Amino acid sequence: RSLPDSLSNLVNLEILEADGNLLNHFSRYIADSLLLLEELSLSENKFLHLHTGTLTSTLTSLKIANNKLDSLPSQLSYLQSLVTLDISGNSLMICPSTVISLSSLTALNLSENGLTSLPLRIGNLASLKSLNVSMNSLSSLPISLHELRALTDLNISHNLIEHLSQSVGVMKTLAALDASHNLITELPN
Repeated sequence: RSLPDSLSNLVNLEILEADGNLLNHFSRYIADSLLLLEELSLSENKFLHLHTGTLTSTLTSLKIANNKLDSLPSQLSYLQSLVTLDISGNSLMICPSTVISLSSLTALNLSENGLTSLPLRIGNLASLKSLNVSMNSLSSLPISLHELRALTDLNISHNLIEHLSQSVGVMKTLAALDASHNLITELPN
C-alpha cells in the first residue's frame, strides 16, 4: 500500500503527513518530485523498509516512528538540512551510521527500539539539543557523549545502564536528564 503517485504533481508541497495508515511503501517517484518538501511524517504505518529515493535536501523533519523498520536507507545521509529525526518505536538493533552524518540534527529520537549500544561517534552531532534513547537495551553510554556541547535534554530511561559515566557530569548545557528505570546504584561525583 502506497500513497498515490499523483502526489508527485503537488510541486509546492512543503508538509506531508500520512501518519496512522496502513502504508508499507513510499514511492521513489514521489520522493524525487517533491522538491520543496520540508516535513515528512510517515509514523504509525507498516513500513518494513524505507526507500527515500532522492528526498529533497530541503527536508528538515522526518518522522517515521512506530513502523517495523530494522534499517534505514543510506540515502538518509544526503539530508544535511535535517533538524528533527524521529525513528522511535521500530526494530532497529543498531543505530545506523547514516544518522551520525546528519550534522544539522537538533532532535534525535531513537527510543523504543532494540538498541544495545550507541555509536562511538555520536559526539559528531555537534548541533544536537535533544537525544531520546529510552526504552532500549543499552548497558552503557559512549564516552563521546560529552562532546555533545549543545545537548540540553537527555533521556536514557528504561535501559540496562549500571553506571553513569563521568562524561555526563561535564555536560554543562544539560538541563534535563532522565536516567530513571535503569540499574544504576550510584551517581558519579
